[in-house]
Amino acid sequence: MKKVLFIVTVFLAAACEREVRLASIEVTPEVTARAGDQTRLQVSYTPAEAIAPGSYHYKTSDQFVASVDNDGLLVCRHVGTCTIMIATADKRFATQCTVNVAAENNLYDEPVTDFGIGKTNVELQESDKTLLCETATVLVYQGKKSPVSRIIYVFDENQKLMASGVLLETGSSLKFNDFMTERYDRSDSENEIGLSVWRGQRTEITVKTYGEGDYVIYMPYSGTATQTEAKKVIESIRSLK
Repeated sequence: MKKVLFIVTVFLAAACEREVRLASIEVTPEVTARAGDQTRLQVSYTPAEAIAPGSYHYKTSDQFVASVDNDGLLVCRHVGTCTIMIATADKRFATQCTVNVAAENNLYDEPVTDFGIGKTNVELQESDKTLLCETATVLVYQGKKSPVSRIIYVFDENQKLMASGVLLETGSSLKFNDFMTERYDRSDSENEIGLSVWRGQRTEITVKTYGEGDYVIYMPYSGTATQTEAKKVIESIRSLK
């Protein structure tokens, strides 16, 4: 009996020695896609003859840009860049993939939205634009190309940027909706004709239509008051005419 046990033990030991251990896991290092695209991440491992990991854990660095489920299904949601982290169930091995969600619709260059920066900083960033109007708290530039007719910046009493925006020529609504959908979520808080609201991670965009075109105002999101403040910005700009 002891001899049999000895033989079995030796056999199992030899089998363990032949077992190839996992060394690493890999995934395509970079994925470029459009908003709305879906793809399944394919994770491989080395050496190929090693015992396959039972499962993987997936995590996104930015749910707004792209999400990923437990089966590695990647859903590209908005224009931007994020990182997908992937690890084996025991967390001994990990890898990552950079996801670039590219824009298909580039209707216009969005204004500066680094809220809180100084007026001088904005002036430097827009030095290639023609200045049409300036007050202590407002800068209005000529748009460089259609459909932007005006670029707008509003500052607080300390000359810190509190709102920015563009005035779009009439007739660009269809392309504008495609442009915004790639970048933001449409809000259901719209409560008046000629007004629409979009939200990013920390920004709310209020769009109000007038005879001269569509005012698109970017502000830091602060709840329901943001729309009211955006409309005040629009009226202050319109009063400068």
